[in-house]
Amino acid sequence: MKAVIIGGGIMGLFSAYYLQKEGFEVTVVDKGSFTENCSSGNLGMIVPSHFLPMASPGIVSKGLKWLTDSKSPFYIKPSLSWDLMTWGLSFMRHATKKHGEKSAPFLRDYHVYSNVLYKELAENKDDFDFFFRNDGIMMYYNTEKGAEEELATVKVAQELGLEIDILDRDQIQKLEPSLQFDVLGAAHYKCDGHLNPTLLNQQLRNYLIANGVKLLADTAVEDFEIENGNIKGIICKDQKITADVVILSPGSWMKRAAEKLGLNMPMMPGKGYTFNEDNIPEMKIPCLLSEARVAITPMGKTIRFGGTMEIGKMDNQI
Repeated sequence: MKAVIIGGGIMGLFSAYYLQKEGFEVTVVDKGSFTENCSSGNLGMIVPSHFLPMASPGIVSKGLKWLTDSKSPFYIKPSLSWDLMTWGLSFMRHATKKHGEKSAPFLRDYHVYSNVLYKELAENKDDFDFFFRNDGIMMYYNTEKGAEEELATVKVAQELGLEIDILDRDQIQKLEPSLQFDVLGAAHYKCDGHLNPTLLNQQLRNYLIANGVKLLADTAVEDFEIENGNIKGIICKDQKITADVVILSPGSWMKRAAEKLGLNMPMMPGKGYTFNEDNIPEMKIPCLLSEARVAITPMGKTIRFGGTMEIGKMDNQI
């Protein structure tokens, strides 16, 4: 059986990993170089704590306040885009308590199972060493309002069976002895984990190539070969690749890829921002600063800062 995967980010690479183990002959195509994607540049957090969908109560009113500030945590870049307008209306309709409660158990299970699979992969120490840790994630708060919001989320998380400790400053200091804190407290989501996504992507690519998976860089899909309603392969500029199974995982390009199949996917690309610094003094446990909406992940000798979800039409501008 042959499988073609469109998109060489983390979802495409893991699809190839498991299909290869099932005996498929796998080819992964990517319109870029496999290295210039959000799968390599994200915060590397594995987050059962993120069981609330982005479309949740209160986000719309906050979004309106943040809308014109490109440095805000959730920035919708204004543009005359029909896709953006229709997506925005759908987002607003789903930003309800009912939608959040319905989605939470599924998002929890998705992230918990992801953690299990990452742990299994990390146990293969001959091929993988991507700084996988299960030290949890700290949600720091520094105002009474921040504490109130975080503890309300903790209550729901505990009802969903997630393990969380509420810590004061002294307890935090014992877990992070090298750092100095100016916070009221933190919720320590012990169910969470983290890894180095840059290393993970590199090592996955190396593993796949060593095990016979073809990775075709700079290969954009121009069309699909369809026969009797079934996809039989993909058509690229210089070649046609036949397959028994075709998987779409092009990340932020999903909507455009799906349109070639006559499918309307109500999706918009989301752009995040990160930068790295030396991990001095040493931070051990990744965290989110609740009021600032900034995430920080230690990755050995380096530490990665990230923030802002920018929703808008596809471009490469920063």
